[in-house]
Amino acid sequence: MSLRQFIKMAPTNAVVDVPGTIRPEHEIAAFVRRTCDMQGPILRFNVEGDYRVNHIVGGVYASRYNIRRALSPHYDETYCQGGDLRAVQRFSECNQVTASDKLEDYINVVDKAPCQDRVIYNPDLTKELPICTHNSQDAGPFITAGVQVVKWIDGKTHGLGIHRMHQKSTNTLGCLAPPNRRIGYPHYEASKRGRGVQMAVLIGASPEVVLASQSKIGSDAEKYIVASKLKGEKLDMVKCKTSDILVPADTEIVLECLSVPNSIHNDTPFAEYPGTYSFRSNAFVVRVEAITRRHKAMYQTILTGRLPQEDSNLCAIPYAAEVYETAKKLVPNITDIAAFIGNNVFDTIICIKKDSNAQVQNLMHALIGNKYLKSITIMDDDLQATEEDWRFAFNTRYQPNRDTIISGDALGASLDPSSPLFQSTSKIAMDFTRPLAVKDADNAATVKRHARAETVPYSINNEWHIIR
Repeated sequence: MSLRQFIKMAPTNAVVDVPGTIRPEHEIAAFVRRTCDMQGPILRFNVEGDYRVNHIVGGVYASRYNIRRALSPHYDETYCQGGDLRAVQRFSECNQVTASDKLEDYINVVDKAPCQDRVIYNPDLTKELPICTHNSQDAGPFITAGVQVVKWIDGKTHGLGIHRMHQKSTNTLGCLAPPNRRIGYPHYEASKRGRGVQMAVLIGASPEVVLASQSKIGSDAEKYIVASKLKGEKLDMVKCKTSDILVPADTEIVLECLSVPNSIHNDTPFAEYPGTYSFRSNAFVVRVEAITRRHKAMYQTILTGRLPQEDSNLCAIPYAAEVYETAKKLVPNITDIAAFIGNNVFDTIICIKKDSNAQVQNLMHALIGNKYLKSITIMDDDLQATEEDWRFAFNTRYQPNRDTIISGDALGASLDPSSPLFQSTSKIAMDFTRPLAVKDADNAATVKRHARAETVPYSINNEWHIIR
């Protein structure tokens, strides 16, 4: 489903057209900040300024509801209710892709595509696109919703990722894609030979493609296959005008770029997902050779920075799926899971029906080795993976000296401001489950002792006037 179809099919009141014309510098972000705070509607704007693309959409991923809607098969509303577990399970299922899977089995290559209704060679970015400045100290306007597509070093496999792109000049952008990422690695390898690499940047891609870009499959596997599986049908694809890179036909805007070998660009400060600014950058430069777009194209922007924001919502379920895939090998009955990405970089809560106390210990040790995890909490199946239930279990089922594992320095996320060294962090795993006793009678007593206090359900509609 294209982005515009996804918006069109949103429930009533889930999309708001903001009246008037709004400036891309800070003003668009102020509106998106508000909708993220309230887990609110998708926003559409008419942008102030003389741009050839004068429509902006923001807040598409302001709510977990929209993420779950994009992940549900045939957009089944039952996937949108409650927690993330079913969405995580489906992403995990669609995420099973290896190098032996063939892209041609999952796509249709077409000669004519909506994303190429308009073609502009040697474009002037300042006239074409309303690139937004989001946070107060950001170095300038950034493309934040662009899905970068490059060919892996095998020259065949498409790598997808989302990396910030700073508008450097009228036809160049900085791209912060490190050498250890599938977008950055081909550039740095080509730079050793004095060459650049072709890149496509998808702005306003379908939610399936955007979510697939966050998959953690191997570099020799096609993320477009993940997108096809999420969509439940083949993707219509078209070749770029300046390269043989394939792009989804229904994308709103495509930038066709060539990276500049051995280029270095400092794009900081920039407000990142931990809610703080980054002040260290080794971005490389890409030159925009062409822009193709749909008729009446929408420019999409994604808000990063202080929580809650779109970036964390977008990453949470794909990251939780990676944890789920590890956990299900050790615990057959996982009842809920949720990932929270932000000031603690990456926290995950997982609820299980455990068979033994030792089973939880094994799970904690296995999960604490995940690169992106900083904390993991294991809870019982009578609870949900919510912050409210986390606080309840913390107060009633957890003893720090008994139920905690703390690791020394380990590989962690690169943007944690508390890290003593780059990509280094200590980690914590916590067991919030009730202990299983040897005797069934003792277990029954433990369950009662740790049960959550609840009132007896009663309809108070008729008597509400008495106590209102």
